[in-house]
Amino acid sequence: IQAVETYTKLRVLGKPGVGKTTFLKYLAIQCNDGRFSADQIPIFITLREFAEEFRNNHEFSLLSYIQQLLLVSESTITSPAALERLLQAGRVLVLMDGMDEVLNQDAAAVLKEIRKFSDQYYKNRFVASCRTADQRLQLRGFTDVEIAPFTSSQITTFAQKWFVALTKTTTQSGQDQAKEFLEKLELPANWQFRQLVVTPLFLHVACWVFQGQGKFPTKR
Repeated sequence: IQAVETYTKLRVLGKPGVGKTTFLKYLAIQCNDGRFSADQIPIFITLREFAEEFRNNHEFSLLSYIQQLLLVSESTITSPAALERLLQAGRVLVLMDGMDEVLNQDAAAVLKEIRKFSDQYYKNRFVASCRTADQRLQLRGFTDVEIAPFTSSQITTFAQKWFVALTKTTTQSGQDQAKEFLEKLELPANWQFRQLVVTPLFLHVACWVFQGQGKFPTKR
């Protein structure tokens, strides 16, 4: 959050399952609720869908795509002129998800359009997400920040909340199951799983499997 507040053009990097998409959606919800960048309107763009939409006519236009999104969402911002006024005033939070999911043949055109759009409407706030490994997808003018893996204490907190929230019986039962999960996770036989659960997605899957079986699978 501090990075998003500090830099108006930010690229959020991270490994698969670390929470990049979730973070961008969280920003959109916080913005809608007035808890973050309350004077702006969040626009969430899945870049893969944007590329697919404009591939046939070879005219990649973020402005046109945002206008389409607003029409589909039944927004009160229906006219191109109204959108243009908001963009000129810096009233939009543009969230662009999944740079790495754009097909290779579209990547150069999509990056060019992002640069052009973010330069033209520089008063707004831009956040894009991308897998850490994709260094070919550099964005001029954007600052990179990487989502860190979970620490041991964060894994513990996540597991405790997970089992309490999703237990079918009582809070105490959830706490007991979380304790058992964490104890077994530390066993030498489960070292492979300890390497996986530093990302929220795989930690969620591990909790889910453990809740159903009371143990970890023998194979990763």
